[in-house]
Amino acid sequence: MEPSKPVSRRLGYPAPQDAEAAYAPQHEHVICGSSRAVSQARALGYPESRILRTSGMILNPKFYAPREPDRAAARARLGLHPDWPTALVSFGGEGSMDAVKVARAINRGRSEVQMIVLCGRHQQAARKLRAMPHRVPVHVEGFTSEVPDYMRLADFFIGKPGPGAISEALAMRLPVIVERNPWTLAHERYNADWIVEQQVGIVVGSFAHLGGAIAELLAPARYERYRTNAAALKNSAVYEIPELLAKVLAQRHDRLVGQVGNLRADCQSAQSRQRRFFV
Repeated sequence: MEPSKPVSRRLGYPAPQDAEAAYAPQHEHVICGSSRAVSQARALGYPESRILRTSGMILNPKFYAPREPDRAAARARLGLHPDWPTALVSFGGEGSMDAVKVARAINRGRSEVQMIVLCGRHQQAARKLRAMPHRVPVHVEGFTSEVPDYMRLADFFIGKPGPGAISEALAMRLPVIVERNPWTLAHERYNADWIVEQQVGIVVGSFAHLGGAIAELLAPARYERYRTNAAALKNSAVYEIPELLAKVLAQRHDRLVGQVGNLRADCQSAQSRQRRFFV
Protein backbone atom coordinates (compact mmCIF):
# COMPACT_ATOMS: atom_id res chain seq x y z
CA MET A 1 0.00 0.00 0.00
CA GLU A 2 1.36 3.40 -0.95
CA PRO A 3 2.20 5.57 2.07
CA SER A 4 -0.24 8.43 2.54
CA LYS A 5 0.94 11.85 1.42
CA PRO A 6 1.30 14.73 3.91
CA VAL A 7 -2.04 16.40 4.61
CA SER A 8 -0.71 19.77 3.46
CA ARG A 9 0.15 18.22 0.10
CA ARG A 10 -3.26 16.60 -0.28
CA LEU A 11 -4.95 19.92 0.43
CA GLY A 12 -2.95 21.60 -2.29
CA TYR A 13 -0.33 23.13 0.00
CA PRO A 14 3.20 21.70 -0.15
CA ALA A 15 4.71 20.10 2.90
CA PRO A 16 7.96 21.85 3.91
CA GLN A 17 10.18 19.22 2.31
CA ASP A 18 8.22 19.49 -0.94
CA ALA A 19 7.96 23.27 -1.08
CA GLU A 20 10.92 23.85 -3.39
CA ALA A 21 9.68 21.28 -5.90
CA ALA A 22 6.08 22.50 -5.67
CA TYR A 23 7.03 26.08 -6.46
CA ALA A 24 9.59 25.23 -9.14
CA PRO A 25 8.76 27.02 -12.40
CA GLN A 26 6.80 25.01 -14.92
CA HIS A 27 6.07 26.47 -18.34
CA GLU A 28 4.23 29.57 -17.22
CA HIS A 29 5.29 33.19 -17.55
CA VAL A 30 5.16 35.59 -14.62
CA ILE A 31 4.21 39.25 -14.84
CA CYS A 32 6.25 41.40 -12.44
CA GLY A 33 5.24 44.96 -11.66
CA SER A 34 8.34 45.86 -9.65
CA SER A 35 12.06 45.16 -9.49
CA ARG A 36 11.48 43.27 -6.23
CA ALA A 37 8.99 40.97 -7.95
CA VAL A 38 11.55 40.34 -10.72
CA SER A 39 14.14 39.40 -8.08
CA GLN A 40 11.66 37.02 -6.45
CA ALA A 41 10.91 35.38 -9.80
CA ARG A 42 14.62 34.88 -10.46
CA ALA A 43 15.09 33.44 -6.97
CA LEU A 44 12.36 30.89 -7.75
CA GLY A 45 14.27 29.83 -10.84
CA TYR A 46 12.34 31.50 -13.63
CA PRO A 47 14.47 32.16 -16.72
CA GLU A 48 14.62 35.72 -18.01
CA SER A 49 12.56 34.72 -21.06
CA ARG A 50 9.58 33.91 -18.84
CA ILE A 51 9.73 37.06 -16.67
CA LEU A 52 7.53 39.81 -18.08
CA ARG A 53 8.41 43.19 -16.52
CA THR A 54 5.78 45.93 -16.38
CA SER A 55 5.83 49.45 -14.98
CA GLY A 56 3.39 48.58 -12.19
CA MET A 57 0.12 46.89 -11.29
CA ILE A 58 -2.73 46.66 -13.81
CA LEU A 59 -5.39 49.32 -13.18
CA ASN A 60 -8.75 50.18 -14.67
CA PRO A 61 -8.25 52.51 -17.68
CA LYS A 62 -10.56 55.00 -15.91
CA PHE A 63 -7.57 55.99 -13.80
CA TYR A 64 -5.91 57.43 -16.90
CA ALA A 65 -8.84 59.57 -18.05
CA PRO A 66 -8.51 63.39 -18.05
CA ARG A 67 -9.09 65.17 -14.76
CA GLU A 68 -12.30 66.97 -13.78
CA PRO A 69 -11.93 70.55 -15.12
CA ASP A 70 -13.74 72.16 -12.18
CA ARG A 71 -12.87 70.37 -8.96
CA ALA A 72 -14.28 73.16 -6.80
CA ALA A 73 -17.76 72.77 -8.32
CA ALA A 74 -17.60 68.98 -8.10
CA ARG A 75 -16.59 69.17 -4.43
CA ALA A 76 -19.42 71.59 -3.71
CA ARG A 77 -21.92 69.10 -5.16
CA LEU A 78 -20.75 66.62 -2.51
CA GLY A 79 -21.18 69.14 0.29
CA LEU A 80 -17.47 69.80 0.58
CA HIS A 81 -15.59 73.07 0.81
CA PRO A 82 -14.30 73.96 -2.66
CA ASP A 83 -10.76 74.87 -1.55
CA TRP A 84 -9.91 72.82 1.55
CA PRO A 85 -7.31 70.03 1.31
CA THR A 86 -9.25 66.82 0.76
CA ALA A 87 -8.35 63.32 1.94
CA LEU A 88 -9.65 60.27 0.09
CA VAL A 89 -10.10 57.59 2.77
CA SER A 90 -10.48 54.01 1.59
CA PHE A 91 -9.81 50.50 2.88
CA GLY A 92 -10.67 48.56 -0.25
CA GLY A 93 -13.85 47.11 -1.63
CA GLU A 94 -14.79 45.35 1.60
CA GLY A 95 -14.10 48.42 3.74
CA SER A 96 -13.10 48.55 7.39
CA MET A 97 -14.03 50.19 10.67
CA ASP A 98 -10.57 51.77 10.44
CA ALA A 99 -12.26 54.40 8.27
CA VAL A 100 -14.13 55.50 11.41
CA LYS A 101 -10.82 55.72 13.31
CA VAL A 102 -9.41 57.93 10.58
CA ALA A 103 -12.45 60.23 10.65
CA ARG A 104 -12.25 60.54 14.42
CA ALA A 105 -8.55 61.38 14.27
CA ILE A 106 -9.15 64.14 11.71
CA ASN A 107 -12.11 65.49 13.68
CA ARG A 108 -9.95 65.68 16.80
CA GLY A 109 -7.41 67.85 15.00
CA ARG A 110 -7.56 71.52 14.17
CA SER A 111 -6.54 71.47 10.53
CA GLU A 112 -8.94 72.41 7.75
CA VAL A 113 -8.85 69.01 6.08
CA GLN A 114 -12.05 67.47 4.75
CA MET A 115 -12.77 63.88 3.76
CA ILE A 116 -14.26 61.71 1.06
CA VAL A 117 -14.69 58.32 2.75
CA LEU A 118 -15.29 55.26 0.57
CA CYS A 119 -16.65 52.52 2.83
CA GLY A 120 -16.93 49.75 0.27
CA ARG A 121 -19.33 47.02 1.35
CA HIS A 122 -18.84 47.77 5.05
CA GLN A 123 -22.34 49.09 5.84
CA GLN A 124 -21.63 49.37 9.56
CA ALA A 125 -18.76 51.77 8.93
CA ALA A 126 -20.91 53.84 6.56
CA ARG A 127 -23.76 54.07 9.07
CA LYS A 128 -21.38 55.04 11.85
CA LEU A 129 -19.74 57.75 9.76
CA ARG A 130 -23.06 59.24 8.67
CA ALA A 131 -24.38 59.28 12.23
CA MET A 132 -21.37 60.74 14.04
CA PRO A 133 -20.80 64.51 14.34
CA HIS A 134 -18.04 65.97 12.20
CA ARG A 135 -15.97 69.09 12.71
CA VAL A 136 -15.08 69.19 9.01
CA PRO A 137 -17.04 68.50 5.81
CA VAL A 138 -17.31 64.79 5.04
CA HIS A 139 -18.82 62.88 2.13
CA VAL A 140 -19.53 59.21 2.87
CA GLU A 141 -19.94 56.74 0.02
CA GLY A 142 -20.56 52.99 0.02
CA PHE A 143 -19.32 50.55 -2.58
CA THR A 144 -18.75 52.36 -5.88
CA SER A 145 -17.17 51.80 -9.27
CA GLU A 146 -16.41 55.52 -9.53
CA VAL A 147 -13.28 55.50 -7.39
CA PRO A 148 -11.25 57.39 -10.04
CA ASP A 149 -13.79 60.24 -10.05
CA TYR A 150 -13.61 60.59 -6.27
CA MET A 151 -9.81 60.45 -6.34
CA ARG A 152 -9.76 63.32 -8.83
CA LEU A 153 -11.40 65.47 -6.16
CA ALA A 154 -8.84 64.56 -3.50
CA ASP A 155 -5.37 65.87 -2.67
CA PHE A 156 -4.03 62.82 -0.84
CA PHE A 157 -4.94 59.27 0.15
CA ILE A 158 -5.35 57.62 3.57
CA GLY A 159 -5.81 53.86 3.89
CA LYS A 160 -4.21 50.46 4.21
CA PRO A 161 -0.98 49.55 2.39
CA GLY A 162 -2.71 47.32 -0.13
CA PRO A 163 -1.07 47.18 -3.57
CA GLY A 164 -4.26 48.07 -5.44
CA ALA A 165 -5.19 51.09 -3.36
CA ILE A 166 -1.63 52.45 -3.39
CA SER A 167 -1.28 51.95 -7.15
CA GLU A 168 -4.59 53.68 -7.83
CA ALA A 169 -3.74 56.64 -5.61
CA LEU A 170 -0.30 57.13 -7.13
CA ALA A 171 -1.71 56.85 -10.66
CA MET A 172 -3.81 59.88 -9.70
CA ARG A 173 -0.68 61.58 -8.27
CA LEU A 174 -2.03 61.44 -4.73
CA PRO A 175 0.58 61.18 -1.96
CA VAL A 176 -0.41 58.49 0.54
CA ILE A 177 -0.59 57.97 4.28
CA VAL A 178 -0.81 54.34 5.39
CA GLU A 179 -0.61 52.48 8.67
CA ARG A 180 1.88 49.69 9.38
CA ASN A 181 2.05 47.85 12.70
CA PRO A 182 2.10 44.25 14.02
CA TRP A 183 -1.47 43.77 12.75
CA THR A 184 -0.62 44.71 9.17
CA LEU A 185 -1.03 41.75 6.82
CA ALA A 186 2.31 40.10 6.07
CA HIS A 187 2.01 40.51 2.30
CA GLU A 188 1.29 44.24 2.68
CA ARG A 189 4.20 45.18 4.94
CA TYR A 190 6.73 45.63 2.17
CA ASN A 191 4.34 48.03 0.43
CA ALA A 192 4.79 50.41 3.36
CA ASP A 193 8.58 50.14 3.01
CA TRP A 194 8.22 50.81 -0.72
CA ILE A 195 6.26 54.02 -0.04
CA VAL A 196 9.12 55.34 2.07
CA GLU A 197 11.75 54.20 -0.45
CA GLN A 198 9.97 55.91 -3.32
CA GLN A 199 9.26 59.04 -1.25
CA VAL A 200 5.57 59.13 -2.20
CA GLY A 201 4.01 59.32 1.23
CA ILE A 202 4.17 58.72 4.97
CA VAL A 203 3.84 55.54 7.05
CA VAL A 204 2.45 55.78 10.59
CA GLY A 205 2.41 53.16 13.31
CA SER A 206 -1.12 54.12 14.27
CA PHE A 207 -3.81 56.35 12.86
CA ALA A 208 -3.84 57.97 16.29
CA HIS A 209 -0.84 59.94 14.97
CA LEU A 210 -2.66 61.00 11.82
CA GLY A 211 -2.85 64.69 12.67
CA GLY A 212 0.92 65.12 12.68
CA ALA A 213 1.32 63.00 9.55
CA ILE A 214 -1.21 65.12 7.63
CA ALA A 215 0.50 68.34 8.66
CA GLU A 216 3.86 66.90 7.59
CA LEU A 217 2.53 65.65 4.26
CA LEU A 218 0.79 68.94 3.39
CA ALA A 219 3.88 71.07 4.05
CA PRO A 220 4.22 72.72 0.60
CA ALA A 221 7.74 71.58 -0.30
CA ARG A 222 7.20 68.02 0.92
CA TYR A 223 3.78 67.72 -0.72
CA GLU A 224 5.13 68.88 -4.06
CA ARG A 225 8.01 66.42 -3.82
CA TYR A 226 5.65 63.53 -3.11
CA ARG A 227 3.42 64.49 -6.04
CA THR A 228 6.40 64.81 -8.38
CA ASN A 229 7.68 61.38 -7.32
CA ALA A 230 4.24 59.85 -7.79
CA ALA A 231 3.95 61.32 -11.29
CA ALA A 232 7.39 59.96 -12.19
CA LEU A 233 6.30 56.36 -11.58
CA LYS A 234 4.22 56.32 -14.80
CA ASN A 235 2.40 53.01 -14.34
CA SER A 236 1.11 51.92 -17.76
CA ALA A 237 0.76 48.19 -17.05
CA VAL A 238 -2.81 48.01 -18.38
CA TYR A 239 -1.47 48.94 -21.82
CA GLU A 240 1.80 47.00 -21.58
CA ILE A 241 0.40 43.59 -20.60
CA PRO A 242 -1.67 42.97 -23.77
CA GLU A 243 1.43 43.58 -25.89
CA LEU A 244 3.54 41.28 -23.73
CA LEU A 245 0.93 38.52 -23.88
CA ALA A 246 0.59 38.95 -27.64
CA LYS A 247 4.34 38.32 -27.99
CA VAL A 248 4.10 35.24 -25.77
CA LEU A 249 1.24 33.84 -27.86
CA ALA A 250 3.07 34.62 -31.09
CA GLN A 251 6.16 32.77 -29.86
CA ARG A 252 4.04 29.82 -28.76
CA HIS A 253 2.28 29.80 -32.12
CA ASP A 254 5.63 29.71 -33.94
CA ARG A 255 6.79 26.81 -31.75
CA LEU A 256 3.55 24.88 -32.37
CA VAL A 257 3.82 25.45 -36.10
CA GLY A 258 7.38 24.11 -35.97
CA GLN A 259 6.28 21.10 -33.92
CA VAL A 260 3.41 20.35 -36.32
CA GLY A 261 5.83 20.60 -39.24
CA ASN A 262 8.23 18.18 -37.59
CA LEU A 263 5.37 15.80 -36.78
CA ARG A 264 4.15 15.93 -40.37
CA ALA A 265 7.66 15.17 -41.64
CA ASP A 266 7.96 12.25 -39.22
CA CYS A 267 4.60 10.86 -40.37
CA GLN A 268 5.56 11.17 -44.02
CA SER A 269 8.88 9.44 -43.32
CA ALA A 270 7.12 6.63 -41.47
CA GLN A 271 4.61 6.19 -44.28
CA SER A 272 7.44 6.05 -46.81
CA ARG A 273 9.24 3.36 -44.81
CA GLN A 274 5.98 1.44 -44.44
CA ARG A 275 5.36 1.46 -48.22
CA ARG A 276 8.90 0.21 -48.88
CA PHE A 277 8.38 -2.58 -46.34
CA PHE A 278 5.24 -3.90 -48.07
CA VAL A 279 6.55 -3.58 -51.62
